[in-house]
Amino acid sequence: MKYREAVLNLIFAILFLAAPLAAEAQQEKFWAMELGNQWDYVEGISDTWPARNQVTIDTSTFPFPTYLVETREFQGSTLVEMEKWWYDILETGPNSSELRVWRIMFSDVDWVSLKFDSGIVWAKRPMTVGDFWTSNATGIYSEGQQTDSITITVNSEVLSYGPVEVPFGNQSYNAYKIRHIINISGMEQITQTLSVVPYLGIIKNEIVDAEGYEADYLSSVDIATVFNDALYDHWAYPYIMQIYDSRITAGCYLDNPNTPENEASYCPEDDVTREAMAVFIIRAMDEIPPDGYCGTTNPFPDVSYDRWSCKFIKRLEELDISSGYEDGRFGPGDSVTREQMAIFITRALAVVPVDGYCGTMDPFTDVSSDRWSCKYIKKFAEMGITSGYGDGRFGPGDYVTRDQMAVFLSRAFLGM
Repeated sequence: MKYREAVLNLIFAILFLAAPLAAEAQQEKFWAMELGNQWDYVEGISDTWPARNQVTIDTSTFPFPTYLVETREFQGSTLVEMEKWWYDILETGPNSSELRVWRIMFSDVDWVSLKFDSGIVWAKRPMTVGDFWTSNATGIYSEGQQTDSITITVNSEVLSYGPVEVPFGNQSYNAYKIRHIINISGMEQITQTLSVVPYLGIIKNEIVDAEGYEADYLSSVDIATVFNDALYDHWAYPYIMQIYDSRITAGCYLDNPNTPENEASYCPEDDVTREAMAVFIIRAMDEIPPDGYCGTTNPFPDVSYDRWSCKFIKRLEELDISSGYEDGRFGPGDSVTREQMAIFITRALAVVPVDGYCGTMDPFTDVSSDRWSCKYIKKFAEMGITSGYGDGRFGPGDYVTRDQMAVFLSRAFLGM
């Protein structure tokens, strides 16, 4: 039985997935990009690309629609089909899901098939360091006229999150490391570690078994992009895509309809205005009010009832997240500072700390224990939403940019 080949091929590329099967105007892309995208890999660090993966939808193999990933290897200048995988995504919550593997086929003398009677959970959304789970399944192995029953147990754990180097192009990505310890009846144990970048996929794949160690690296990628100014190599790309998937943003044009020149853009380096902040937070809280929510009453003297953002600003005030400035204004077009953002988000999460929370300790070198916003900033950091600039500063008076906002929202509301 060709178990080893099947498992090695399964774990090589299975995390490069596509949008959900539901036909939505805005599709979830956490597991990968668009249907039809391609990814090339190199074995080791010196070979030419050996494999190309491409995604389609299959509605005939199982009673339910599945994703079909087909791998074609280069034989000279020709791409020859070698493997196929079937899997689905199970939505387990508003912002959580599981990737489940159902079948794999690969070409030997005949086509060899491993088909499972239940989906094996290969990864979860959100990815959380320390998360551990076990998957068990039975299934059928077939090759030509031969069939055998099999059992599989996979123990999985998210080990870490941090920079991973890819030798091709000398690129570094922030990636989650997911380890799978795989036991299939009739073969030796396999340990596999994937380095996974959300919204991009596997950049490094490592296999350890009785036959030794193997590694494969992403060498090139051809993916569709959502925003023309936030491509997959942008430092905040995973966070921007996370809030896009969760319908917190649709780009800077739809976040502010008064900027038609920004269609198809995210504007990552633009400052976040107070009205945009209201939109982001209310969407993240799933508290979006209906159109016409302001009626004919202005919630603030500088926010008219027919302003595009009025319903979000009014709801923000009703939820006691912001009451505006002391002079009664809201300042919808004003830029938001980092300390203001810490206040808004801790209030939105209902985790406002008590007065004196900072004691006599300064949480950052530029945030003293007696600063008016100290308790919010300290709580913000304790929750893992921010660690500051990395040099000990928080920058309380600095303006929040839209790429920074994506990070704050993803960490605060989406578990990233």
